[in-house]
Amino acid sequence: MYPEWGQVDPQSGEIRKIHIIGHSLGGLAGRTLIQLLEQGAPEQDTAAHGIDSLFEGGKPWVCSLTTISSPHDGTTLAYRYDLDHSMIKPLFAFMISLSGRSPDLYYDFKLDQWGLTRNPDEHFFAYLDRVLDSDLWIRTADTAYGDGSPEGAMELNRWVHAQPAVYYFSWATEATYRDPLSGTQVPEIGVPGHMVPIAQFLGSFSRDDSGGLRIDSSWWRNDGIVNTNSMDGPTLGSSDRIQPYTGTPVPGVWNYMGLLESVDHLDIVGIPIAWNGLREWYLSLAALLSSLP
Repeated sequence: MYPEWGQVDPQSGEIRKIHIIGHSLGGLAGRTLIQLLEQGAPEQDTAAHGIDSLFEGGKPWVCSLTTISSPHDGTTLAYRYDLDHSMIKPLFAFMISLSGRSPDLYYDFKLDQWGLTRNPDEHFFAYLDRVLDSDLWIRTADTAYGDGSPEGAMELNRWVHAQPAVYYFSWATEATYRDPLSGTQVPEIGVPGHMVPIAQFLGSFSRDDSGGLRIDSSWWRNDGIVNTNSMDGPTLGSSDRIQPYTGTPVPGVWNYMGLLESVDHLDIVGIPIAWNGLREWYLSLAALLSSLP
């Protein structure tokens, strides 16, 4: 989409950079990409996957990252669904079925890094069976589910850091309110039906195990998928600094832009329909990013 990315502009002498806007886990992916571009990948990873030409470090190719509803400290949703081998495979197969059932359907899961490249003449259902029968589901935690749990997020936060010259912006969303009787957070009217039980779970789940992370009422406010207190920036295992946005963007720290109230996890990306003002909100974000040095 942008072939000149990373090249030096002959007129300005500056590197052509991009702005990344990531919703939900896309925010974690954006953080990790910036880290890999600038600091490089661990040697064992580059050797195994042959990606050293891109992730050898020294590539300050990103101007800013904006995260929206991102679980920087994970989401306690991970404690509701134990997505082990028995759960992931049926869910994965269901998502595949939604894309069509034609034997000629070309679908590549982009799992080359785990040796699951689709062969040129491989029948779709044979490829599907090979993916689902792989031991990938039980031999790695390097998945969105792993990084999205509080423990996985803490591990990610230990090695993915805010880069000094990059501008970081974070937005939080919420779609719950405090129940005066129970004191828990319950979903607001308008939260999609399939997210209501999730919002209720996030809004009341607590844990104080001696061997695990302590989860208390500060985690209860949520947008139906992610705990709101996880969205301002990484704190678990992280040395990154988070500060309220004052109107002047500061590089190298998390500029917390504030809370979008009564906006659930899907509202902010226009699913099922755009909430009033969504287009204007994104245009104002684009104006902010285009004003950066």
